[in-house]
Amino acid sequence: MIKKEWILTDDTVGVEKLKLVGFTFLEDDQPKPRMVIYLRKIFTDANGVERSNVTADYSVEKGAISLDIDGNPLPKNELQPDGSLSPVLDEEGNPVPRDNAYENIKAMVDSGISPYVLIDAGVKERFKIA
Repeated sequence: MIKKEWILTDDTVGVEKLKLVGFTFLEDDQPKPRMVIYLRKIFTDANGVERSNVTADYSVEKGAISLDIDGNPLPKNELQPDGSLSPVLDEEGNPVPRDNAYENIKAMVDSGISPYVLIDAGVKERFKIA
């Protein structure tokens, strides 16, 4: 398994990071098809002492609206035949809430894109990591 970490904060108080523990796919034949991403949120103080280590898991469910860490809907993207993503906008030009993330992830993985590439992009978007 590829170990992956993302830094959330790094200041004089300490370092807060996310660490990928794993992921699973629950396929279309399940009652609630989804991809579950298992993360740990770890805070280490300025002296190098780990102060907290908590679960930060999330899932991408088929048909459910995808939210960022603050509970705001992420913008919907449509998967194009060339593998790129195009934003979906309403009549006024505003982003439509994303309800197709599971389908996009499944199609991209089925086409040979590494799930780890998608997890990296998803974690950065969900947790607002630049």
